[in-house]
Amino acid sequence: MNNLVVLVTISPRVITRTKNGDGSTTYNLLLITDMDAHSRAEEWKWRAISRKANLTLSASKMEISPRVITRTKNADGSTTYNLLLITDMDADSRAEEWKWRAISRKAKVTLSADKKEIKLDWIEGSDVNLTTGFNFKGRGMELSDLSEFNGHLISPDDKTGLLYEIKKDKAIPWVFLNSGPGNTTKGMKAEWLTIKDDLLYAGGHGTVASSSYLLTTTFSECVYTVNVKDFQEYLNSRGKVANDDAMWIKTITKTGKVTSHYWKNVYNTIRNTAQFPAPGYLTHEAVQWSKAREMWYFLPRKASKTPFVEEEDETKGTNLLIMGPEDLESVDLVYIGNRTVEHPERGFSAFDFIPDTEDELILAIKSKEVTGSEPESFITVFNVHGKALMEDQQIAGNYKFEAVYFAIPWVFLNSGPGNTTKGMKAEWLTIKDDLLYAGGHGTEYLNSRGKVANDDAMWIKTITKTGKVTSHYWKNVYNTIRNTAQFPAPGYLTHEAVQWSKAREMWYFLPRKASKTPFVEEEDETKGTNLLIMGPEDLESVDVVYIGNRTVEHPERGFSAFDFIPDTEDELILAIKSKEVTGSEPESFITVFNVHGKVIMKDQRIDGNYKFEAVYFV
Repeated sequence: MNNLVVLVTISPRVITRTKNGDGSTTYNLLLITDMDAHSRAEEWKWRAISRKANLTLSASKMEISPRVITRTKNADGSTTYNLLLITDMDADSRAEEWKWRAISRKAKVTLSADKKEIKLDWIEGSDVNLTTGFNFKGRGMELSDLSEFNGHLISPDDKTGLLYEIKKDKAIPWVFLNSGPGNTTKGMKAEWLTIKDDLLYAGGHGTVASSSYLLTTTFSECVYTVNVKDFQEYLNSRGKVANDDAMWIKTITKTGKVTSHYWKNVYNTIRNTAQFPAPGYLTHEAVQWSKAREMWYFLPRKASKTPFVEEEDETKGTNLLIMGPEDLESVDLVYIGNRTVEHPERGFSAFDFIPDTEDELILAIKSKEVTGSEPESFITVFNVHGKALMEDQQIAGNYKFEAVYFAIPWVFLNSGPGNTTKGMKAEWLTIKDDLLYAGGHGTEYLNSRGKVANDDAMWIKTITKTGKVTSHYWKNVYNTIRNTAQFPAPGYLTHEAVQWSKAREMWYFLPRKASKTPFVEEEDETKGTNLLIMGPEDLESVDVVYIGNRTVEHPERGFSAFDFIPDTEDELILAIKSKEVTGSEPESFITVFNVHGKVIMKDQRIDGNYKFEAVYFV
């Protein structure tokens, strides 16, 4: 098998802006706290607070971020990947009054060097409750698939029609999908998601369906309920097609624009080729587009040569893999394992291609729902020719898992040169040349005798989109900045606010604290600066600008973050200052000035006793 070559591009930053009638522009602003010891919320639980604002500036083409996979190369040549699964618990998703949940679970999948053996290790204690208040007729958070779209983990709720963004233990509504051609207020029963041509595709069972239920949701502490229709049965009481809403699929752009497409011919082609013509049916919950193979792949959940009967449907699971070219005018069929279905009570609910296999290997989830017994889920691996590499393995717990995904990455930054297990004390982030830069205070740590204990904070990191970390020794850079600003050792400058300006091709630093004498904690509380330091790409020399007056008006306030105001060619800076003084509550302030040090908006206090340490135009 050929080696997989992955080409990735960095998605450029996207800013939301509103042009106003007076020529001004309004931007969305996001701030995040660093509450230090106050971040502890309760036993084994810590918190940060985010806050949003609008910034209006007077009159004075986006790319989709490609999917990123975390992989670990092992000494024996095998590769380990992170896997994420999410449940659809149906009626059991109700957690408490006006709250619904799904459960996510993590695992490690190891693929042998010859790509013929699979090992699965579940991560103990990884189950997380995902919660929401949105529901239909007391049903919600019945998440039916999972996909990473433009750097966001997206999952559809097949009861509400909502697409959620999954963030840790939260499900945040992103887009509402209308049923059928999109001209109704009824939510789509989305069962599968995939990415093709920079679009997110969402589809349903691909068969025809009828009944009724209530839509209930809460907004501003009020409860709203309306009658809508639920299309759960495939035919009406006379055996006629009630509607074909499930024959429609949706495409969604990065900005959330939804377009409806009629796939009746596609679904009928698949059904007829598999020899399940009407009044029989195939139902679909597991569909993927393979960019590597330029083919569509379908793992039908249920297959029947007779009309739908609910109890009979419980044992109509399939062993079919159906594939077709981009236009889906014709399809081919492969049997997974034997031609006879060994466990017809198990039906496919989701799958994902195993990375680095040219989409040759498939990891799939099956679930069992039989009246009178608890739900069960199973995981299996096979190739696109139908050969099984790992037989069904039951997933612990009586859950119906309906989404599986090789997870988006997380990166651990080691301190110093990267040869320790200690985490880096990262204080600032910026983007330059398609790399994420992370740095710390940029000063040495002294021991009790006043000697340098280590200079780990003189190292910075660059991180690629695939999560590869490289360490860079910036001692000369930090010393150049410190000496130019006239704070040589044993004095110091500390940095928490650093940005690279692509527009100006310059580095910009807003030092948090500045001292001509060695560090003393209580004295450091009033060492805030009014310095703006800038330098070219190589940072072999820098210039210093004073913001406002040369004298620091409020030395108890130190810069903690900044961002360039969009559409100003990085001429204007919006910065956050925070105050931490022993015996008083933390405070934060926001200010605006230009790169020449002219103040446009003086410090404005941010409500609440929080230390905000991040700001970003979103």
